[in-house]
Amino acid sequence: MEKQRCPYCLNLSDQNICPYCGEEREIAAAENTRAHARNIGNILAGRYQIGKALSHNGEGITYLAYDNQENTRVEIREYFPGNLCARQPDGSVLVGDETLLAFKSLMFDFTDMYKAVAEAGSPGLQKVREIFLEQGTAYAVCELYDLPTLAQYVRENGALSVMEAKRIMLELCSALTPIHRGGLIHGGISPRNILVDEESRIRITGFSTLSLRTRGSGIECELYPGFSAPEQYEANRWQGSWTDVYGIGAVAYHMLTGRYLPPAGERQTGAPLPGLRELPGLPGNMAATIEKALCPESEHRIQSIEEFSAGILQSQQGNTSVFSIKANETLILDEQTRVLGKAVRSDSEKTMVVPEKPKTSAKKKPARSWSRKKLALAVLIFLVGCGGAAVGVSALIGTPIHLPSFSKPQVIDFPEPHYVPSLVGRYVDTITTNSEWSDLFQFSVKYVYDDTIPEGIVISQAPDAGVKMINKGYVLLTVSRGPQNVKMPGLVGSNLDFALKTLGDMGIRYELVETEEYAPGIVGKTSVVEGQTIDKTKDIVQIYVGVEPSETDEETED
Repeated sequence: MEKQRCPYCLNLSDQNICPYCGEEREIAAAENTRAHARNIGNILAGRYQIGKALSHNGEGITYLAYDNQENTRVEIREYFPGNLCARQPDGSVLVGDETLLAFKSLMFDFTDMYKAVAEAGSPGLQKVREIFLEQGTAYAVCELYDLPTLAQYVRENGALSVMEAKRIMLELCSALTPIHRGGLIHGGISPRNILVDEESRIRITGFSTLSLRTRGSGIECELYPGFSAPEQYEANRWQGSWTDVYGIGAVAYHMLTGRYLPPAGERQTGAPLPGLRELPGLPGNMAATIEKALCPESEHRIQSIEEFSAGILQSQQGNTSVFSIKANETLILDEQTRVLGKAVRSDSEKTMVVPEKPKTSAKKKPARSWSRKKLALAVLIFLVGCGGAAVGVSALIGTPIHLPSFSKPQVIDFPEPHYVPSLVGRYVDTITTNSEWSDLFQFSVKYVYDDTIPEGIVISQAPDAGVKMINKGYVLLTVSRGPQNVKMPGLVGSNLDFALKTLGDMGIRYELVETEEYAPGIVGKTSVVEGQTIDKTKDIVQIYVGVEPSETDEETED
């Protein structure tokens, strides 16, 4: 028997029962057939060899596969809504005339979602390597992770500490931010679709079209009782960023208590969340934020993940308060856009230039001294307004001043003060691109490394929220750069563009070393081995990349 890849572990073997994993090839073949999946061993895009079907639902099928070009295992998601199409013997997809429009419309949603994930570049999202069309349908090639789900993690370790749960909540918000900004939502946030590594860092999986996450949408839906929001159980209700907020709130409740909420339809408005408030060490602001995120009525729920993260980070001791996001900054999925799974978003936000850090102001003087200065300043302004600009400053100290008479009193306009909003817990670019705030304040940004707060989130602000400030006053934002130490990713065997993008996204400094020892454009070696810790402030990684062989002297003479 010729050596073939085991459909379960993808190792090469010439036996029906794999000597590596002990699984039987024929069983996987039968399971794929029952799921109307592609045959074991099929090749897609000239490089991906299909293994066993990992899962299937009303939208499509997920396969274990092998990339013969990069010699690595991958996960492939095939768009295959079973009630809209059929499988042909050669693996292609057949669509009838009566379902063609619905099939194509949903396929556009499918590719749009995976394109958005690929472009997001967030380390908290499953990495999408490639999207292509073949044999009448669409495929998304994704990174394969050998990690437990959050459901398994909690089941094996019990309820998480407040600090660990808080970090995962913030990482969920950080990872989903670019998806929401692109006008899409995940719709399936649950412990089953969140992977956790040994450092409690997360990867979100389970991306899908909105139709799969909505009952009555036209395809067989896949919802998660206790985690799916109430509006997902009715096709005529609006969905938006608040739908994912409900899922994050339910995940937070599960992490902290180890319990599951009842399905959304069985929950009563105002009913307390069992065991949440009784948790020792849980700050009141965090409990209140989770409770509001899980409000059954979407209009009374926290509307965005920025507002959710701000509530989680809100200081109980300080005077910080959560600043509600306006309605035009919230993602709204209406009936017209529901079919495409996209969201309506205000485009009124403009980019602002962040100025340099303002100079530190002097210490506050005693009240009496400050009152005298204000009086002197008021007199000076009054004199200038009366045409007395030519009067020297010495006129204020004993020299007689002859003021002209007025028929009407003069009115002096002072700038109207504004109150500084609560910005802690928000993502810095949503602040600096907010047109309303940029008209009132000037923002200066300082970045610091932080192991517990995801990159891009505001850790602190000065002045505090609620402080009065005249128009165009300065606000200093301290923003997380993420962790200072990271693990070196596995890049050997990958192409150079992929390697450089990965290092850039992780903030790792590097140097390129060109060599003829490896295939052109392929990374053959790195100075730091995969999994080794890197200090982003000190370490520089050498990347050895193959180049075309140079011409020899004899070839040049010829």
